[in-house]
Amino acid sequence: MRVSCLIAALGLVVACGHTVTPTQGVLVIANATIVTMDESDRVWSPGSIAIDGTMIVAIDRPDVVAARYPTARQIDASGRVVMPGLINTHTHAPMVLY
Repeated sequence: MRVSCLIAALGLVVACGHTVTPTQGVLVIANATIVTMDESDRVWSPGSIAIDGTMIVAIDRPDVVAARYPTARQIDASGRVVMPGLINTHTHAPMVLY
C-alpha cells in the first residue's frame, strides 16, 4: 500500500540521528502523534509510519504497522509529533537592497 500523504517523517528521522538510504530496508517510526495531509486531514494518536528507503509505505495504528513490518528497525517516538514540514514564506528579501 502506497500512502499519498506528505509527512516530514524523514525530518524526524534525521533529527533523531538516523539516516535513511534505499539499501537499509524498512524503518518504522512508532507511537507518535502523526498529522497527515491526506484528503481527510487525519491525525493518528498514537500512530506509526513505515519508511522504505525514501518512500513512506504505510501509516496506521502502531499494532497494524508492527504486524506488517515485524523485522523493521524502529524508533520509539512516544510523546513526539510527526507532521508535514513547515515553510516560512515571510521574507524581507526586498529590504536587502536598502
